[in-house]
Amino acid sequence: SAIVDEFNQELSIHTLVLTTSIGGLGLNLVTADTVVFVEHSWNPFVDLQAMDRVHRVGQVKPVTVYRLLAENTIEDQVLTAQRFKIATADAVVGA
Repeated sequence: SAIVDEFNQELSIHTLVLTTSIGGLGLNLVTADTVVFVEHSWNPFVDLQAMDRVHRVGQVKPVTVYRLLAENTIEDQVLTAQRFKIATADAVVGA
């Protein structure tokens, strides 16, 4: 997309705001070095895919991921469900 290309090429642009459903779909964001999640998918692999957009070939900087979360909220329950789903998937595939 033109917006992603501009973000990757224009050094004066420091922030790109995306939802995880958009940020996880075939984008190459190697110029980014920070990911901030303000929403979380019930499917943990959607979030992992979004994180992988900055961990691509060509990434030369360390990447930091932040998850903004308040205790006792739906988002807290979503992250608990994500952890359970990842543990279950790991147990099934023997990871």
